Amino acid sequence: MLTPAGLRLSVERYSPGAVLPEHSHPFTFVSLVTRGHVFEGTRGREEMRTAGDVRILPEGVTHANRYGDTGATCLVIRCSPTSLRWLETADVKLQGSSHLVSTPVSSLAERIRQESTRADSLSGHSIDAMVTELLVATARLSASWVTDRHERVRPQWLTRIHSYIHDVAPHVPHLAELAGLVHMHPSYLLREFRRSYGLTPTAYAAKLRLARAHQLIVTTAIPLAEVAHSSGFSDQAHMTRQFRLGYGITPARHRRALAGKSDGLPVD
Repeated sequence: MLTPAGLRLSVERYSPGAVLPEHSHPFTFVSLVTRGHVFEGTRGREEMRTAGDVRILPEGVTHANRYGDTGATCLVIRCSPTSLRWLETADVKLQGSSHLVSTPVSSLAERIRQESTRADSLSGHSIDAMVTELLVATARLSASWVTDRHERVRPQWLTRIHSYIHDVAPHVPHLAELAGLVHMHPSYLLREFRRSYGLTPTAYAAKLRLARAHQLIVTTAIPLAEVAHSSGFSDQAHMTRQFRLGYGITPARHRRALAGKSDGLPVD
């Protein structure tokens, strides 16, 4: 589907266990996960995306993708330079990538998906308006967007907390530990982190820990008990419970399901 403003929408389906090596796009790329799990690596870090999560990748950003054992489906929006020209008048530039799990952003992306299924004479205009709203919301939520006046969307202390959680992963730091690191009241830190990243610091760190366990399970043959230990879980049973909650399958069954499969390379 091509909108009047030059946005091209498509539904992309990825096979179970598929892997896309490092690549980039010659256009700004917006992706909404509608089913399954997507693991995306940029700048040496891998993040897990689930249904409702939105990823915005500016032109030329190098990244790699892996897909869960049930595959994944994404609504993809390719933005032409013309469709983003309004950003110049707002003095906003895209830098890096934005992974958004904010409820308002996810709800807006879901409305875009629903509108794309209507395909009547007004759908394209409606989608253009909502994508603009999505990008504006992103600009206000994500530190990946900065202005020419160098005004950060996120305060420095908040990006420091985000980086610290990644640095100490798979350890899940206590809220008091994080608050002491930046000399902020725990309640205020909790509220601002959740507003900016869509999850509490503890839930965000736990998601990183689970993603690490998944990576070890699918890329190595080390025993599951060792995977649990290396990923920061108290024991294998703890990892199994959290893995089933996150992926809908146990680690052992997940590893068996992937055994002997050959990864295809779907079109990204």
